[in-house]
Amino acid sequence: DPEMSRGLGDVYKRQELSILRELLEKGYNASSSFNFVKTNIPYGGTQISVYDAATGQFVTSRTVGE
Repeated sequence: DPEMSRGLGDVYKRQELSILRELLEKGYNASSSFNFVKTNIPYGGTQISVYDAATGQFVTSRTVGE
């Protein structure tokens, strides 16, 4: 369903913006690098986890589409 896909895309975009705001609040800036890992969750949903690329340390995560 194209309309549902478009709606889910909007959800992902809002989550990504939310993550970016949180990273800025935590003191990261435009020169910081991150690894974003998307993991499918059984029965629908995706976990977006963010790691600091320089240290490998976990920074934050969000669950989308449960």
